[in-house]
Amino acid sequence: MQRTEKEEVVAALVEQLRSTESLIVADYRGLTNADLVELRAKVRGSGGRLQVVKNTLTRRAAEEAGTESLLALLEGPTAIAFVQTDGDPVAVAKALADTAKDTKVLTLRGGIGFAGPLYGALEVGFGGLLAPAHADTEMLSSGVFGSPEVAQSNGHLLQAAAVLGAHVTLGDLVVSAEVAGGGRVVDYGFVSSYHGCLQQVWVERGGGIAEARARAEHWVGARSSVGVAIGTSFLDRGAWSGGVFLRMHSRAFGGLY
Repeated sequence: MQRTEKEEVVAALVEQLRSTESLIVADYRGLTNADLVELRAKVRGSGGRLQVVKNTLTRRAAEEAGTESLLALLEGPTAIAFVQTDGDPVAVAKALADTAKDTKVLTLRGGIGFAGPLYGALEVGFGGLLAPAHADTEMLSSGVFGSPEVAQSNGHLLQAAAVLGAHVTLGDLVVSAEVAGGGRVVDYGFVSSYHGCLQQVWVERGGGIAEARARAEHWVGARSSVGVAIGTSFLDRGAWSGGVFLRMHSRAFGGLY
């Protein structure tokens, strides 16, 4: 291939990397020409384009396009499925996964999504008490028969918040920072027992949500990710939260194995 031809190939790859919605990288060694023709047709029918590329030229294009996360996937014979703007990433991923399953030779290395760094969302959450908790009766008055026994029977949480954040994608890892604002309502049910008499009381508390959060998640498939999150409240000084999560996604914008 002449130098001018290589430059044209690199320029075309740069343009595709900058315009594609997402891409999936595969090792095609072992596929016959007939297999490749059939796979190209399936990918094209889903709104994508399958292209066999040279790793040296693709590395140059990735560096020029600013998509260095692609470099780790360029080992051995490489084919890239570029998802077009009006394409379906899930359908393209399925076409590749079906071919890998049928041929037993196609290997999917990973995928990269090129969504913008800023995002917004509406978050709705609800929950409940997993196990009853005994309340502190130290401040309750004592009678002839002693202090009453008080236990929390159940509790419910309902919250809604608007979220605005920014994220950075590092291969299959996504790191994000976000702020959330909204409101939550929590109600608690208490059961009091005193000398054989039972009484249930509900206590309801509402408040605002103003939080800063950070999260990191790792794609474990075409449509799922796991991660950790930590946050702090602007309204309740000293209050913080943390946890792990599993998310299911409707679009394949991450790693694919």
